[in-house]
Amino acid sequence: MAKTYQYCVAENWGKGFIDHVESSRITFAGYPGNVWQVPAYNKHGNLWIAKVAGTVKTKDRHRRLLMQRFKQRKLRGMLYLMLKKHQQ
Repeated sequence: MAKTYQYCVAENWGKGFIDHVESSRITFAGYPGNVWQVPAYNKHGNLWIAKVAGTVKTKDRHRRLLMQRFKQRKLRGMLYLMLKKHQQ
């Protein structure tokens, strides 16, 4: 059976965001934009999301957030190159 995941947005505050016990019980994956992949239907995962005041997002919403970030970075990079070329 394939694992099912849920995605949440939560600001990483550093030490204590994911403690040792949580990391041994839950498989985490972090993505740009403070998006975290956590196993769905998992009591420990749901408790962690509540602890960090995370907002659960669907996989489609997660993909849209990543694409928006990618487009913003791409535009910033293009703007930087245009300004650099203009200054020469």
